[in-house]
Amino acid sequence: VQSLYPIVYCSDGFCELTGYARAELMQKSCACHFLLMAQIQGALDERREFKTELVFYKKG
Repeated sequence: VQSLYPIVYCSDGFCELTGYARAELMQKSCACHFLLMAQIQGALDERREFKTELVFYKKG
């Protein structure tokens, strides 16, 4: 399934912080289930600003 809002860039710092390799993140949706935020998908669909606090867990 192709993502409507694919991740097209992630920094080395983000990869180091999360433990995910760039190849694992690229082309995944920035609103996908691993972020657990249906509100993000809605904001993207409506092209509106959305602010929230996210908690990221390291891989593994």
